[in-house]
Amino acid sequence: MNNNLLMGGVGFEMGQPISQENDVLLNNNSLQNLIDIIIYECKAFMSGKELLTLNDTLFEVLNNFEILVDDGAKRNDNFEEENEEIFQKYLKANILEGKSKRTLDIYTLSYRQFMEFACKPISEITTQDILDWLSFKQKHCEISNTGLDNHRRYLSTIFRWFNEEGYILNNPVLKISKLKDRKKVKKPFTSKEIELLRDEFNRYPNTRLRDIAMFELLLSSGIRVAELVGLNRNDIDFNNCSMIVLGKGNKQREAYFNIRAQTALEAYLNSRTDDNPALFVAFKKPYNRMGINGIERRFRLAGRNVGVKCHPHKFRRTMATNLLNKGVPIEQVKQLLGHSNLDTTTIYAQVDEEQLMYNHRRILN
Repeated sequence: MNNNLLMGGVGFEMGQPISQENDVLLNNNSLQNLIDIIIYECKAFMSGKELLTLNDTLFEVLNNFEILVDDGAKRNDNFEEENEEIFQKYLKANILEGKSKRTLDIYTLSYRQFMEFACKPISEITTQDILDWLSFKQKHCEISNTGLDNHRRYLSTIFRWFNEEGYILNNPVLKISKLKDRKKVKKPFTSKEIELLRDEFNRYPNTRLRDIAMFELLLSSGIRVAELVGLNRNDIDFNNCSMIVLGKGNKQREAYFNIRAQTALEAYLNSRTDDNPALFVAFKKPYNRMGINGIERRFRLAGRNVGVKCHPHKFRRTMATNLLNKGVPIEQVKQLLGHSNLDTTTIYAQVDEEQLMYNHRRILN
């Protein structure tokens, strides 16, 4: 067996002392980095299982050698382009799977911030790199543990895909546990707050009918704001007080609204003179479909005017909480909300002393 080897500027010789001035002995982490480079070059013609076997074999064999690296060896100057090429493949795959643009934009921002911080090839990213970045954000940015954990989840999703597609051997985020934060009770609207908001929306003649229709529809159906903006007129079945909404992952489901929402919707649609198929549009020409940001701004402004914290998702929480408090089985609430996982629905059913005190005062006062 020939124990003198040379590959990509890296020389290693079994049982021989270091003699070159500019060479340094690599530790096990650097050995794994070398193996990762070899694995990366083989990924185009080997399966994930074969790559794992190759990784173990290389580590077992090369661990018997003293490995020297030439400081003058040329580093891959194109790693940023290669990183971006891989990430674009991730985005395309997720677009095909039906992930929303908004979700992908959030993931992309988190990923790009991290990669700018790490500044190395994807194949060389380690768990410590992730931890260092999260620590950096915690120290220099005003961010809660919940916000940090969101970044952890985004990166874990992305690097899991890299791993499954054979670009990396392991997901470096897997070893990082969920970052715990103090649980806050997210309160639904009280009856008083709902009436204050109704009165506020009724104050504006130009947008009154549209805003009241959005208000009543969100309150009684619990649909997401993204689902609201995607609705068209022909998605509404007034006879059955139901509608077809397009939820996460491009999944359609039937949602329901009450008589009050039906009346508000009919009044709003009867006042319309445009031919836009969208259910909710701007009140000025060219009557474009309303967007998520526009709706969120409108509801936040109304809330500030009456001293109520108001955003579209709070209507969803209010509907879910009211149904659960009235004894509707959580499995049915899950279906109405369009959740794919029951654990997500249980967020609305969390019971602790603060929640019990809040509900006691809300119901009995």
